[in-house]
Amino acid sequence: MPHTTIQPWEHARRRIGGLAYITDEHGFVLLVEPVRRPGWYRLPGGYALHDEPAHMAAMRELREELCLTIPLTTLLAIDYTCRNPRTGDLEGYHHVFDGGMLTSEEIDQIVLRSEEVSAHRWFPLDVLGPYVEDRHLRRILAAARARENGRGAVYLVHGKPVNANAPM
Repeated sequence: MPHTTIQPWEHARRRIGGLAYITDEHGFVLLVEPVRRPGWYRLPGGYALHDEPAHMAAMRELREELCLTIPLTTLLAIDYTCRNPRTGDLEGYHHVFDGGMLTSEEIDQIVLRSEEVSAHRWFPLDVLGPYVEDRHLRRILAAARARENGRGAVYLVHGKPVNANAPM
């Protein structure tokens, strides 16, 4: 039976994001400061182009923002976010991939070369609060837990793990 509630020409517009969860030898997480949000940090990565898979978008953004070439094949989290009429943000899915642990030699190779990012910084997970928006904080901590427990990716809605028995 055909799906009748959405016509083929009326598909919802959604953004697909690819992000990288990268740590150093001490377990600190790599975050970037977007030019458009001074004082706030987020995971490196960005939105996918048309016909670009999320992991490729994250790898492209890592090269563009930080001159890092890292294979991203392990998914840690998928975070669904609703449309935000106040900011104009579209509904979307943010895929967080495991970028592994960088050595001090690899860290020394980081070069900011994007007009989108003004800084990068390494943070211990327990001090992120004042530097990261709540939705990003929840996403980062969920990715850290997924990497630590090794049980596979976690599905999130606005950074919160989904409870199949609870209403959204």
